[in-house]
Amino acid sequence: MLGVKSSDDWINNFNIGNIMHLSPLNFDDLNRSSIDVRHEISRDQIILTILYCAAAFFCIGTEYRFLSNKEAKYDKKDSEMFHAKSLHLSATFLTKDCPMVEHI
Repeated sequence: MLGVKSSDDWINNFNIGNIMHLSPLNFDDLNRSSIDVRHEISRDQIILTILYCAAAFFCIGTEYRFLSNKEAKYDKKDSEMFHAKSLHLSATFLTKDCPMVEHI
């Protein structure tokens, strides 16, 4: 685990709704000359990247589930695979009582 030990840590208040409402970035936000590279390897940034990846797998799995109910060319096993990836990733790096892990 990436040092998520304290119950008042921000990760314990983070849920999938926090990721679903993203704001757009512009080019200046992505300009690497203004961002310190050490920020990218900080504990919070790594946890946030893991959360984004887990949420992406979860959303892909959910969309596959919806598509498998509508069209025969999509298989429900694909949905289950992406949901399992999401659960594995989040459960590996986060605490089990984190709202994100409980939701997934």
